[in-house]
Amino acid sequence: MAIANEIQFTGLGILLALLFLFAMAALYRWMFLRPERAPLSPSISERIHIQSKRILVPTSGRSYSEQGIDLACALGQVQKADIYLVHIIEVSMTLPLDAHLPEAEVEAGNIIKRGETVVHLRGLEVKGEIRRARVAWEEIIRVARDWRADMIVMGIPSRTGMIRKVFGCTSDLVRRNAPCEVILAVGPQTQMENSRRFHGQLSAL
Repeated sequence: MAIANEIQFTGLGILLALLFLFAMAALYRWMFLRPERAPLSPSISERIHIQSKRILVPTSGRSYSEQGIDLACALGQVQKADIYLVHIIEVSMTLPLDAHLPEAEVEAGNIIKRGETVVHLRGLEVKGEIRRARVAWEEIIRVARDWRADMIVMGIPSRTGMIRKVFGCTSDLVRRNAPCEVILAVGPQTQMENSRRFHGQLSAL
């Protein structure tokens, strides 16, 4: 009888182990394997350009983020689209949303001014705005809906660490939830940005 119970327990353990492995494989596929998009046909590409009269560009002021502004201008010049730059100040849950953050406000103002200068030099109409939110990607989606954006263009770093892949990142969450087309412009990071991001990941742990 003891042998039979041991065999039954072993069989149940194997079944549970198989179910666990299947669940982990499904989770891995959901997190890391994204369906590849088919290349855009000329007609689809043309339709995107025609509809893209209002291009939203979230900007953080990083070098890769400014790459997104350059791409938005290149796309916008095809149809003389309006560019809407937005910088999100993420406010900690421990502070009121309208907390006094002078350094963040000054930095945000400089970021928007630099972006507006770039867009003006390309001969396009531009509007810049600073917004506050608890979570940046949710506010970007809100802005896209309020402004009725036809397209969102975001600059992202050329390399993303494992932490971002597991827990998600702003650009990925925007891409999944946006009410319009989202184009990601992959840009380089400076040495300082890499160092800042590395220390930020360590502090998050």
